[in-house]
Amino acid sequence: MKIIKIFLASSSSLLNYRELFEIDVNRINKDWVLKEMFLDLIVWEGFEDYMVKEGKQSEYDQAVSGCDIFVMIFSDSVGKYSMEEFTFAYNTFKDSDLDLPKIFTYYLKPTDGGLMSASTKDFMDKLAEFKHYPSQVNNFDEVRQKFLIDLNALTQKLPYFYFPDNDAKVVEKVEYIKMLHLADKTKNAKPVYKKYISRLQQEAEIFDEAQFVELMIYSGKPDSNMAYNYSQSRGTIDMDIIVPRQDESNQVQQMHEDDSMSDQARAYVDMTSNVFYSVTNFINAFQRGDTFYQTRADQSIAFARLIVDFSSLPGFTTIHKTEPAAKRYNERKAADIIAVSVTQIKPGIYKCAMENMLPGDVVVMNFDIDWDKINEVETSSGTLQ
Repeated sequence: MKIIKIFLASSSSLLNYRELFEIDVNRINKDWVLKEMFLDLIVWEGFEDYMVKEGKQSEYDQAVSGCDIFVMIFSDSVGKYSMEEFTFAYNTFKDSDLDLPKIFTYYLKPTDGGLMSASTKDFMDKLAEFKHYPSQVNNFDEVRQKFLIDLNALTQKLPYFYFPDNDAKVVEKVEYIKMLHLADKTKNAKPVYKKYISRLQQEAEIFDEAQFVELMIYSGKPDSNMAYNYSQSRGTIDMDIIVPRQDESNQVQQMHEDDSMSDQARAYVDMTSNVFYSVTNFINAFQRGDTFYQTRADQSIAFARLIVDFSSLPGFTTIHKTEPAAKRYNERKAADIIAVSVTQIKPGIYKCAMENMLPGDVVVMNFDIDWDKINEVETSSGTLQ
C-alpha cells in the first residue's frame, strides 16, 4: 500500500471546513485503497494534548516536514501558527530534491464581502513574492472541486504520486561513484598497482579505479524475473564484487563477453523484492578524453541521483580545473540536450538530481581534470615508485 501524507493547515475558525475536508479525504480513500493508495490526513486535532519540551508547534512542524502534500485553507485571518506551518512547508519544499511537499492554498472569500484583514493581506503578499497565487473559492464545494482536480493532476503527471500497479517502475535510483585511484596513463607510465581480475583470469595494471554503488527501488517486483545493471562502453569491469539484495534461493549469474573497449558486460540478479543493491568496480575508465561518469535509465525513473566522490584521492582539492558540469539527453533524440545543475555536497563530492527520467535518458557529469596536478601528486606521494 502506497501512503501519501497530507497536512491540512487552517485556523480554528474554519473548523467546519476542516471536518468536511477530512470527510472528503475518507471518501476518496474508499476508492483509492482499491488501487493500493491511501491518503493519510494529518490535522492538529489528531495530536495528543500532552506537553512536549519543544512545544506542540514543533511537533506540528515535524509532521509538515514529513508530508507529501500541504494544504492551507484561509479566509478572514491567518494566524501565526498557520503562518509558521506554511513557512516550514515552503522551506522544506525548497530544500527537497523531489520538490515536496506539493503546496496548495485555497482562499475562502469572506461571505460579508468585507475588506481583507491585515494578516490575510500580508500572507497574500508573501505568496506573491513566491510567485504563487492561491485558488479563490466561495464555499467548500469549490474547495472540494479544486482539490480533486489538483490531486488527480498529481497522480497523472508526477511519477512520485502514481498509483501502484502490477508493472514495476523505478521509484528511486541512486548511483554513488567512489574514486579509489587516479593516475595519468601516459606512455611508459607506471600503474598505481596491479590487480588480478578473476573474470578475465589475468592480472591488470590499474591507473584509475572507481567503485560503483547503486541502489534501485522499484514500485513493485520488476517487470521480468531478472534485473540487469551496468552496461559500460569503456574500461574494464571487475565483476568480483556484486551484492544483490536477495534470499538464499536466488543465484547470481554473471554474463559477459571477452573484455574490450566495447565490452557490454552485465550482472544478472534474480529479483524477489523491489530493492536492488549492487557494488561493482570499473578500472581504467577515467582517462584523458573520458573524464566523465553517467547514469542511464533503462526504464522510467521517478527520481535519480548521480554522486561522484573524489574526496579520498591525494590532493583532490586541486585536481579540478573548473567545476564539473552535467547534461541530460535521450539516446533516441540526442539533439535535445538539457543542462543539469551540479551541487558540491562536500569538498570533492558532487551530486546532480533528476526527476522523471524516461527510457533512454542519460545524465552525464563531466570533469575538467588538471593532469599536471595529478602527476605532481603521484610523484610527491610516491605512488608510482
